[in-house]
Amino acid sequence: MSELKLSEVTSPVERIEAARPGLTKKQLKITEYMLANLDTVTFSTLAGLSKACGVSETCMLRLAAKLGYSGFTDMQQAFRLFVRSRIAMNKQQKNGADIGDDSNGILQKIMNKGIESIKQTMSSINPEHFRKAVELLCGAKRVFLFGSRSSASLIEYFAFELSGIRDNVFAVNGQNSSLDLLASLTKEDVLLAVSMPRYLRVTTSVMSYVYRAGVPTVAITDALSSPLIPVAKVPLIIGSESLSYGDNILPALVTVTALINAVGAACPQSKETLARNERFREQLNLYLK
Repeated sequence: MSELKLSEVTSPVERIEAARPGLTKKQLKITEYMLANLDTVTFSTLAGLSKACGVSETCMLRLAAKLGYSGFTDMQQAFRLFVRSRIAMNKQQKNGADIGDDSNGILQKIMNKGIESIKQTMSSINPEHFRKAVELLCGAKRVFLFGSRSSASLIEYFAFELSGIRDNVFAVNGQNSSLDLLASLTKEDVLLAVSMPRYLRVTTSVMSYVYRAGVPTVAITDALSSPLIPVAKVPLIIGSESLSYGDNILPALVTVTALINAVGAACPQSKETLARNERFREQLNLYLK
């Protein structure tokens, strides 16, 4: 398999299997160790992992290149995401088994988990980061809000409410043509993206591209190990425990609602914009009296 095709394979385990026929004996030795010691791989240094495998650092770097990675750090990050994704999946399956089948019992369990996740979010969000996010969302020339799959509906809600208090707000879904809106981004704009396990490749790719272009970025995500953290100027870490048969969007929803209200309070033009939009709706007779 060529390097181009290898780069299209998401999982490092799949990359190893695809590249196996062309690996040397030393490289096969390394892959066998890594697959048997995933937790060690995610936290070891290049020197430490090379020593554990009984090979040189150069040999380790050659393997990373053979698997289509830009270097050891890139390969290690791929393993971290793989391990985290597997843990999230196992946890979701376990929660599905633990949740039971009594409707009232499920209601109580989900409500309690929701309360716990909000409390966790209150302690995990850095107040200074939240303040900076509000400043960016208020002061940017244009605001682009990015999400896909389960995050897409959250982003639509965010854009709808934020548009009521400031102009030039755009919802971008990574799975449709709205993605093309990002081609016009400038350093006067801001991009906010939402991504939780299992992280979508398109969200990470978009954030990386925008970050490299020098555009301010805000990330709503679940942990410092999230792939969005290195490319987020302002990270907002929230609680995000899986709820068995559906994603727990409550912490993200509460955070978004807090951002909307904080931006409304911070932006000088918010009341004027809100009043203008309300007059427009009244003229259309949009709502039932």
